[in-house]
Formats: sequence, structure tokens, C-alpha cells
Amino acid sequence: MTENGNPAARPVIGITTSSTEISIEGELLHIRYAPTVYTDAVLRAGGLPVHLPIAPSAEADELLALVDGIILSGGGDISPAAYGAPAEDGLVDVEPARDLAEQDLLRCAAECHTPVLGICRGLQLMNVAFGGTLRQDLRHETVTDHHPKHVPDTVPAHPVIIEPGSLLATAVAAEQIDVNSTHHQAVDVVGRPLRVTARSFDGVVEALELAEPDFWMVGVQWHPEAMEARHQAQRRLFRALIEASLAKRSANRRQRPGTFR
Repeated sequence: MTENGNPAARPVIGITTSSTEISIEGELLHIRYAPTVYTDAVLRAGGLPVHLPIAPSAEADELLALVDGIILSGGGDISPAAYGAPAEDGLVDVEPARDLAEQDLLRCAAECHTPVLGICRGLQLMNVAFGGTLRQDLRHETVTDHHPKHVPDTVPAHPVIIEPGSLLATAVAAEQIDVNSTHHQAVDVVGRPLRVTARSFDGVVEALELAEPDFWMVGVQWHPEAMEARHQAQRRLFRALIEASLAKRSANRRQRPGTFR
């Protein structure tokens, strides 16, 4: 791929991060991280991954200016306060500060049409950011008993049916694929700008997109980063993000001649 006769630089993909605490020589340290499977998937797809910190709302647009696309990564549960619901039993690793920061990042991405791939928690964050709600614990719902089972992330757990013609169907070049599934929360009420583009056989929402897409934004409930090394459809999803990010970069340069990253 070339641009103005020169090899095109790889698009920069920002990956949101989770938090944990570790003890080193008796000192408790708070760190932010993203599993290496995310960075590996981006690199194999042709992108350049960078980790995004939690930042104040006022800095979301500045962070976004550094990247060509973003991945809203997996992680802990979204605080029910973010969608106006009381907390139920079973919530784990809630980070309200992360919830707010990623919602701001997503809104900025929507305003400037920066491509977005939401993964597991990332899909749920997309739904909440656009006014939707979540089912807080599928373990209480027998009709979805296959979702919370703990299976290796590299192993497909069940198929999903994808809406023909959707961004997701185009990206993975299929209308049914096998996915891994270890989540215990799921989309309930869908945010109004969004539409469901994939479901599992038990009706759980597995993918979301904008109802009237004018930029590339796809959220999936599974973990394609853990499967893409061995499953072509999952690999194609990351490649679609890279291609959309390259297209966005090219559009920005046409709008602002003489500028470059």
C-alpha cells in the first residue's frame, strides 16, 4: 500500500487499558495494561498499537488526535450507575473512572468519525454511551447458560448469526461464524443510534453497529483477539479496522493538505 508514491505508514490504533495492582517489595503499585493478544492482533493486521490511559474528559479529543482508530478493549464490568440502574449481585472489577473516560473517547470518535472496534466490555460500553442498558449477570438466566462458562479464549463456544450486508458481515466475509464466549453481562436495551447485527441462537446480542453508519464502528461481544491467530474470520475483523483507519487518515489529509502524522 502506498501514499504519494511512498510506502504508507501503518495506522496507529489506540487500545484502551484495564487496571490492576501489584506488590513489589512490599509496595503496592497501581498499573494499567492491555493483554498482549490485542497488540499482537493489531500488528498482524498491519497496524501500530499504542495503549491509551484513562484521561480527564477535556483531554479525550487530544488523545484521539494521536491515533487513526481505537479498540475499546475487554475488562471488568461497567458500573450500573452509568446507565441509571441499581447494582445487582455479581459485579466484578468495576471502574467508574474508566467508564466515563471511555464514553468521552467514544463520543469524540463519533464526532470526528474515527473507526472503532469494541470488544466484549467495549461493545457494552458502546451501548451504554449511546443510551442503552445492560443485563448485569447472565448466570441468573438459564436461557443463556452457555455464555458464562469458563472455556479457553482460543476455543469457539457457539456460533453467531450475522445480519447480511452489515459492516460485520462484510468484515468477516460470512453470515455465521463460531466465537468464544466467556462474558457474564450482555446488552439489554439497545442504544437508539445502534442496531443489532449479530445474535447467538439464544437471542443474546453479539454485535452492534450504528443504525445509519457514516463511519466504521463495530462492537462484538466475543474476544476476536484471542482467536485471530487461528481463525481467518476473526483476523479479517482486525484487518477491516486497519483499512477503515487508513481510509480515515487519507480523508483527513485531503481535508488538510500539507499536514501529516
